[in-house]
Amino acid sequence: MKVLESVAHLSTIIASVVAITALGLGSLQFEKTQELARETLQAEREAKAVELYVKFNELKESAVAEVKTLDGEAGYWRNNSLLTITESVSNLTDGNASWNETIRWMLELQQPFLASEPLICNTFSAEFRAMLENLPGLHCTEK
Repeated sequence: MKVLESVAHLSTIIASVVAITALGLGSLQFEKTQELARETLQAEREAKAVELYVKFNELKESAVAEVKTLDGEAGYWRNNSLLTITESVSNLTDGNASWNETIRWMLELQQPFLASEPLICNTFSAEFRAMLENLPGLHCTEK
């Protein structure tokens, strides 16, 4: 009887060790999967930022080519699109230092538009708003 009891206790201990080991390995695998998911998401965000940057350049290029036809409302909406793309790149790259330099450059190109009339700055993300507020001649309003 004592032998059976000892075997039962030993079996319980072995089962517990196996369960703990499986739990530990499962946790490690979960962490690796989460890290891979974060890396994939970051790569997707980077790709989208590049796509938007290319779109920004295409819009700016066509605006230069069509400078006489971009007065009034058409010009406003073209410039508004450029600003929206710039904020999207800012939000997607989330504080990346090299992208921040690119975003500052994009904003410098938009300086005449940004200084031409007040912007409703509280609609922008906090990080992007901070970049905007460093631009000379910008007027923010709250609406």
